[in-house]
Amino acid sequence: MDQVIRTFIAIPLPDTIKNNIESIQKSLKKQKINARWVLPESIHLTLKFLGHIHQEKLPLVNDILTTCGDNCTEFSLQLKGIGVFPNYQRPRIIWLGLTGDLTILKDLQLRIEQTIEEQLGIPQENRPFKPHITIGRIKDHGKHASFISTISSFESFSTECFVCNELILFQSTLNPKGAVYTPLQIKSFQAIQA
Repeated sequence: MDQVIRTFIAIPLPDTIKNNIESIQKSLKKQKINARWVLPESIHLTLKFLGHIHQEKLPLVNDILTTCGDNCTEFSLQLKGIGVFPNYQRPRIIWLGLTGDLTILKDLQLRIEQTIEEQLGIPQENRPFKPHITIGRIKDHGKHASFISTISSFESFSTECFVCNELILFQSTLNPKGAVYTPLQIKSFQAIQA
C-alpha cells in the first residue's frame, strides 16, 4: 500500500546563523512576546511546500531536486531585519528578512515551482515569493502599540553572510511537540570556482 507523506523543499541554515536566531528569539521572549517559537534546530529557508505526496512520487521529486540543484551555484545570503505577516494589524508570523544574492534565490525558487507544477501537477503559489525565515507564530499580540514597538526595536537585527550550498527535500512529521523534519534527499550546488 502506497504511503502518503508531508514534504517540502528547503535550504538549510548553518549552526552559527541558527544561534543568532535563537538569540533574537530569547530577546523577544524577554519582551513578553506571546508566540510559539520555532526550535532553532528546525529553522530553514522554505522554497516549496509540497504538502502530502505519495511515496511512489519521491523518485520524481528527487529528480526535480537534482535538476534544479545542478543548474545552481552556491550563493550568499544574510539575515537582515524583522517583521510580521500578514501585517501589524493582524500579526500571525514573526519573520527575519534576507538580503544578499536574492536574484539567484528567487530564480531557483521559481524554477522549483515551475518544475514541480509541470511534473507533479502541484500548482504554483498564488502570492509572490517573499524570502524570509519564520521564527515564531503569534498566539496573542497583547497591547497592540507595545507589540509593534517591541518588534520594531529589532529592525536593525542582522547576521554575517552565510553560504547556501544545498537543497534538501524534507519529510515533515507532525506531533504534539511540533513538527519533526527528516532529510530525504540532499542536492549540493556547484561550488564557486576561486
